[in-house]
Amino acid sequence: MPTLETAKASNAKFTPSYVPVALFVGGTSGIGQAMAEGFARYVGGRAHIIIIGRSETAAQETIARFRTPPVDSNATHEFIPCDLRLMANVRAVCAEIKTKVDRVNFLVLTAGYTSLINVALTEEGLDLNLAMRYYQRYVFISELLPLLQNTKSLGQDAHVMSVLGAGKGSPSRPLDLENLGNIVLPRTGSNMGVGMRGLTMSSGYTDAMMAHFASQNPTIAFTHTFPGVVNTPGLGAAVELGWFLRPLSWILGAVLPWIAVSPSVSAEHMLFALLPSNEEISQGGFFLRGATGDIVSSYRFETVVQLGDSEETSVLHGTLMPGYGASDRATKIVVEHSEVITRSRSGTETPGAA
Repeated sequence: MPTLETAKASNAKFTPSYVPVALFVGGTSGIGQAMAEGFARYVGGRAHIIIIGRSETAAQETIARFRTPPVDSNATHEFIPCDLRLMANVRAVCAEIKTKVDRVNFLVLTAGYTSLINVALTEEGLDLNLAMRYYQRYVFISELLPLLQNTKSLGQDAHVMSVLGAGKGSPSRPLDLENLGNIVLPRTGSNMGVGMRGLTMSSGYTDAMMAHFASQNPTIAFTHTFPGVVNTPGLGAAVELGWFLRPLSWILGAVLPWIAVSPSVSAEHMLFALLPSNEEISQGGFFLRGATGDIVSSYRFETVVQLGDSEETSVLHGTLMPGYGASDRATKIVVEHSEVITRSRSGTETPGAA
């Protein structure tokens, strides 16, 4: 496992010849904010950095801490507001991004939501946990994929990172394909049960999503990471257990900050996983990484691959991947579901649909 010092030393070696375009979705707080600041520091402010989130005040405060770029670098630091609960909003932001840039080098997805109590559906009828932790990330990747492909055609780095819950899959816990989106089965009974289903699904769905995009874009890197316990504003929501378990919630709320790492420390490890540490352009593939940026498992596609119908969880295209939470068949089903539901709920038609 790379130490903090190793991560920092590796990150400091990132000196691209080009001016990178980096998008930080959720870059107004927590890990995303710390990653945006760290990225700006390592490139000396010489980048087009776009922060996407809800709080303009937080974003402008973050941008104010960025290093001032060289005058002749054409660097830009800006903020685009977005309520990520709604897929229509996400698509609108992606359309705006396409008017600002024609390539994306780094797409970092950290915005999320965690609650076992608030299990309401969004205005678009999506499970709230899944909307914030998975669906909006799917839309960002699918909509901005042409810009990532443009980047590779120029011989530059192209990397997508989703910071969530990598490495939690196992053959004994296959994805529930009978309750896609957590809205097929009745959402009655324990809120905790409904909430836990959404949280668990988001990690497995992310594995499936990243494996799919990697299989179709073998030169682009797709990484799903698990940051561990990080002392972020969302940490309190993670221990929001309801009145009947309030004493336990208080205990966890008091203990977790002491065992959690700071966002700045976590960001160094996540940047270690994101940035190439030498002069070579980053290789494509699908990567699961842990809290220190270490590789849990990985798979590199030599060419575009259509995944088959294997139902073996933790096996991708015939290769065992420890910690991988999907199967080839589950990947195809989850991606098809994601494409249809995010378009139907945001008022756009799936390409090729009747």
